[in-house]
Amino acid sequence: EYLESIRIKYLNSFLDTYIHINKEIIVPEEYKDNKEQYIIDHYFDNINFCDARILNTRLLKNKLDYYFDNYMSKQTPKVICQKIDDLINMINDSVLRVGSSESSIRDYVLWYLYSKYFNPENIENELVYIHLVDNYFSKLEIENLTENIRKEIVKRADILRNITIGEKTPTFSFTDDNGDTICLDNIKSTYTVLFFFKPDCQKCIRDKRILGLIKKRRNDLTVLEINISEDNYNNVSHDIIKKYDVMTTPTIYLLNKNKEIIAKHIKAEEIEFHIIKR
Repeated sequence: EYLESIRIKYLNSFLDTYIHINKEIIVPEEYKDNKEQYIIDHYFDNINFCDARILNTRLLKNKLDYYFDNYMSKQTPKVICQKIDDLINMINDSVLRVGSSESSIRDYVLWYLYSKYFNPENIENELVYIHLVDNYFSKLEIENLTENIRKEIVKRADILRNITIGEKTPTFSFTDDNGDTICLDNIKSTYTVLFFFKPDCQKCIRDKRILGLIKKRRNDLTVLEINISEDNYNNVSHDIIKKYDVMTTPTIYLLNKNKEIIAKHIKAEEIEFHIIKR
């Protein structure tokens, strides 16, 4: 009650914004059985999206962190995308309601989300990154978004579109360390592992040893070891590295017999877990 009296006394001040943004969400009695969903739906109700002063503090970032780390981490990519759209629409509506052209908060939120889903912990959330690019970064004028940056962002989204979980992988050929030409389409196996590595990478050496043990245990799995070191540049097309969004080594993809992606960016010891999960 004291805080509310202060807020009213200093209406439209930053103190008013500060108190409001930290205000606890009160769940009505009729929603007690679905408390979390109510909080998710009303989480941003107390934020004044027209007050750009909040960008000079950690207030907004803290709110976004808590929302996406605690509530959205449990949701499917489809739900996350819908909640992002709801949030951006809420920001736009707030700005329009006061007749302002202020877009700094919207742009901040979009860059925050871009950073969060550029390389998400849950690999299925790459679909969220693609959604952000398709609906916002490819279309809007956003602060600090140059045309060159926009092109690179769109290009990466187009790459990820073809290698999300469930998609059939782009085919390719390469020359292995024995000098043999290997074509992905010619592999007849229930499961195929694509193992992108560099010989001097310690994690790669470890994973290579684990993959060897897995191969001994299973006769339904083929491992393609793809050396992407500079010394092997002529044997492995740089286009393969781009197509599979290989940014670090080791990078592992697990495919089914139709060459569809079951899992990716996993550790070698997780391969059998993903097979058993199926």
